[in-house]
Amino acid sequence: MKTSERWCIINAEMNNKRIGVLASALVGCIFTLSAQDLTMKITKRYLNLPVSHQVDRALMTFDVGGRQERVFEIRLASGKPDYWVFCDMSALKNKEIKISYTGNKTGINKIYQADEITGQDSLYKETNRPQIHYTQRRGWNNDPNGLLYYDGEYHLFYQHNPYERDWSGWLSYSPFRQTDTGCGPEEAELRQTAGRV
Repeated sequence: MKTSERWCIINAEMNNKRIGVLASALVGCIFTLSAQDLTMKITKRYLNLPVSHQVDRALMTFDVGGRQERVFEIRLASGKPDYWVFCDMSALKNKEIKISYTGNKTGINKIYQADEITGQDSLYKETNRPQIHYTQRRGWNNDPNGLLYYDGEYHLFYQHNPYERDWSGWLSYSPFRQTDTGCGPEEAELRQTAGRV
């Protein structure tokens, strides 16, 4: 074999190694970009989150100024969502938050802010929504109890998973209040659905 032929073979092998290294670096960059947390300044009332029952639950965390503000389980949709849920961010308006997710982070870039929740126009009109019992805007509830009247308000407490339609180990105990003259924070919405409470 001639020296020039050897040089061409060695050069080709080196180019293949360079291409392999570049391809590996590119894949690493793409993975790093898709695995990023999401940081945003809260300027609207709600964060709308896509949910899919085709994925497993994982933890989502909201940090503000390095402090954990909220943590919950959610099935964040990486593809087409089955439905949307929301987080009321009023208390964090004008603050910067970091959103972290321990599952497939592809869906983290689908999270968006708005002054209305996704599907606002169809709330309380869904096909399978109970029309006589109390229901909240989104999520799963169970075990409504503690109905009492105190100091001019009716109170009802219930287990609530606001991030999907099924039970989860991550439940909150949510209160609902109604006065003789009006309702709690969702007053206008609840008045439109009187009789469902």
